[in-house]
Amino acid sequence: MNINITLPQEPVLQRFFSRELQQLVDKYKGISRERANKLEQLYQSTSQESYLTELDLDLALELAEEEYPVIALYLWLNEHDNPISIDTAKQYITDLEMEGYIETDDYLLKLRDADLEDYTRDTLIELLEDSYYVEEFFDKEQIVEMWIDNTTKEEAVDELMKIREPHVELLKLEFVEICILNNQAVLLAALKEF
Repeated sequence: MNINITLPQEPVLQRFFSRELQQLVDKYKGISRERANKLEQLYQSTSQESYLTELDLDLALELAEEEYPVIALYLWLNEHDNPISIDTAKQYITDLEMEGYIETDDYLLKLRDADLEDYTRDTLIELLEDSYYVEEFFDKEQIVEMWIDNTTKEEAVDELMKIREPHVELLKLEFVEICILNNQAVLLAALKEF
């Protein structure tokens, strides 16, 4: 690789440039072959190479030390304008393994086989506090019938939960696959503002 560099004309700037260039060369020469190989494997294993090339070297080296699910989640969220740290990505993966799903400020992450019934039920209970969603989920006849029958909010949610995949139909969650964790797809959906 040839690099064409135009050096500053002033001797004092040349000295600063030479010193900083030597520090940079020493930094790259100090990277072990093992770490360089891990970094190369990271670049070859992801479709997000363009994003990776924009990372600081130290961050890329740190990321290369992580397990694939952490790397994939970190890259996906950061590339989609939701910056997180590597430690946060690790915590999300740990929580996913334990809970099956997690909610962040902007996303719902879940393992493919995770049951979202509790999440959906809790969200629907909150939404039914707002008359807009009552009208959105029930037609006028149903609302009148529920009022006459003194239907509780929990009973109304029970009725809504009978819908096939209520988290998709009512909460409008559209999942995309991010990576594989313990032989299960990790799915992510952007949370809708309610």
